[in-house]
Amino acid sequence: MVSFGMLTYTVGKQLVISNDEYIVGDRYYEIEACTNNMIPKPTVDNSNNMVAPTEAEIIKCKADKKITLTQSRRVMFKTDVLGGAIWGILFLALLLIHYPKFMKLSKKGE
Repeated sequence: MVSFGMLTYTVGKQLVISNDEYIVGDRYYEIEACTNNMIPKPTVDNSNNMVAPTEAEIIKCKADKKITLTQSRRVMFKTDVLGGAIWGILFLALLLIHYPKFMKLSKKGE
C-alpha cells in the first residue's frame, strides 16, 4: 500500500506542479547561480583571470539551466514511478500467492 501511495503522490505531483513552479519552488538557486558565477577568462598575464558574465551569457546560462532542471525532473519522475510500480507488482505477487494459502490454513483451523 505504501508503494501505491508513493506512486499516486509522484503522479499527482507531476500533474499538479508545473515545471516553472518546480524550478521556482525547489531549484531556483541554480538559476540564480548564473548571475553570480564568475567566468574564467585567462589572459597572457593572468591565467586565473575571472570576469563577470555578460547579459547574453546570463540569458544563455538560465535557458540551459532551465532545460537541464526540466530534464532532471522528468528523470526523477520516471524513476519514482518505476520504483513504485515495481514494489506494487511485488506486493500483488506476494498477495496473490500467499493469500489463498492463508485462507486455506485459517479454514482448517476453524
